[in-house]
Amino acid sequence: MRGRILFFMIGALAAVGAVWLFLHPPFRGFLQTVSFHEREYALDIAATDEERALGLGGRESLCDTCGMLFVFEEPGQPGFWMKGMRFSLDIAWLLDDTIVHIERHVPFDDQKTTYRPDMEANQVLEFRAGTLDDVEVGEKV
Repeated sequence: MRGRILFFMIGALAAVGAVWLFLHPPFRGFLQTVSFHEREYALDIAATDEERALGLGGRESLCDTCGMLFVFEEPGQPGFWMKGMRFSLDIAWLLDDTIVHIERHVPFDDQKTTYRPDMEANQVLEFRAGTLDDVEVGEKV
């Protein structure tokens, strides 16, 4: 009898875990980290056109120490929109390791605005809104 109960409990825990992972899908794999203000963030990388177009769209949430890094082959002024977003973001444009532009608390329901930097950038970081409140343009990451 104890064996059946233990087997049932293990199965129930596995089922709960599977449901949690379905509702809170992990990143495809944290491939990079970035640090600033004595805090480290795990980043999912969007390096292809398809990955950059999707970005964080469709996700329910993002952990406090998670983000997404968008990598571009050539410097430019890449535009970002909130298509498919379910939570607000902070967006930082970088040229190499220096922040050149920040948009803070970009509302998730703004489906019309395209956000662009004033300067050229070759990388973009996205985090949950509020993450970049104490970060300034010109800082190194």
